[in-house]
Amino acid sequence: MQQLKDKETKASVTVKLYEKALAFEAKQEKAARKLATQTDATSSLVPQYDPLTSTESLYRGIDLSQLKYSAVPPKVKDAVVVIAGPDKGRVGTLLGVEKGSCIVKLSTRELKVIDISKIAKQQ
Repeated sequence: MQQLKDKETKASVTVKLYEKALAFEAKQEKAARKLATQTDATSSLVPQYDPLTSTESLYRGIDLSQLKYSAVPPKVKDAVVVIAGPDKGRVGTLLGVEKGSCIVKLSTRELKVIDISKIAKQQ
């Protein structure tokens, strides 16, 4: 009798783990579909932004007027701030511009390709 209960318990745990795995796969698939519809220049280079390092959620309710940046377009080697996208609010240095995209070395020492419309020169 005890052996039967142990087998049922193990089977129940296995089913729960299987259901969790299916839910995880569904989330991954949904994220992949969302990523495929993005037109951001970084989506081809970075398969998925890590929600742990994304600063977008921190700035979700923040108006652009609250970020300190200049209306003057940035030039190479200027200090810039990211004003949109998953890296919103991060600062860095503009390393180059080409065809509407730019390469920014963030203060976290990451190199990112970001649309030029999503950055601004720091004040």
